[in-house]
Amino acid sequence: MPSKRTRWAAHMAAWQSSGLSQSAYCRRHALSLASFGYWRRQLRT
Repeated sequence: MPSKRTRWAAHMAAWQSSGLSQSAYCRRHALSLASFGYWRRQLRT
């Protein structure tokens, strides 16, 4: 099972190439927008 960091890194890459807004991507993939924002900040560092 992939780590949370690995799973969220994959979501970030998919989101960036999708052309969707953060909220649209989260709705489409049933993700929490707050968690998405948290991991986006975590993975930037």
